[in-house]
Amino acid sequence: MGATLAAHYMAAHPGKVEKAVFTSPGALWAPEWEKKGEGDIWDRLTPRQRKRMDELEASPRLIAWSLLMGVRPRAAHALVPDREIDPLFDELLATVGSAATCHPERPLHEASSRGGFYSNQQTSDDALKTRDPRPALRASRTPALVLRGQCDYKRPEIAREYDETLPNATFVQFPNAGHVIEAEQPALFRGTVTAFLTGRPLPRVR
Repeated sequence: MGATLAAHYMAAHPGKVEKAVFTSPGALWAPEWEKKGEGDIWDRLTPRQRKRMDELEASPRLIAWSLLMGVRPRAAHALVPDREIDPLFDELLATVGSAATCHPERPLHEASSRGGFYSNQQTSDDALKTRDPRPALRASRTPALVLRGQCDYKRPEIAREYDETLPNATFVQFPNAGHVIEAEQPALFRGTVTAFLTGRPLPRVR
């Protein structure tokens, strides 16, 4: 969502951004992908990950909560408040995180952060109601760097759309990296971003 938010900010405030880096971006305009799907991490789970995810979601209370989320989000929030759902969401993300990489069977070592389930859900819902930023972005002169991991679970066309929409964009695809590029290719990721921001030639990506 960070890349999507940055793109919408650039569209709304032309000339206010000096340079932009879009890492493993989500859909530039979510309604375009609502039916097609952006790509689903759940399709890449190992048997162990799927088993644990099923265990986390199996309680009758969470099943009732899931049904409520679709029709009465406020009631769902009252049934399972933030203090209860956020730790579950954190564990779920930690369990399935490696499925976003080139090697789902290997543990993913990255900085942990609290997901904030309801804010995450609301942000995704709100993204479907936004104005299309692409017409404004086609007039942008802001230098942009679009980074994608070769094994990212999100469709390649999504990152490519940033490159094709922004006139002054550079696209780089990292080998042996998935959605969390900085965890799998930390040195190359840092070197590429630093070079772009400081105006030096980008390191060669093989």
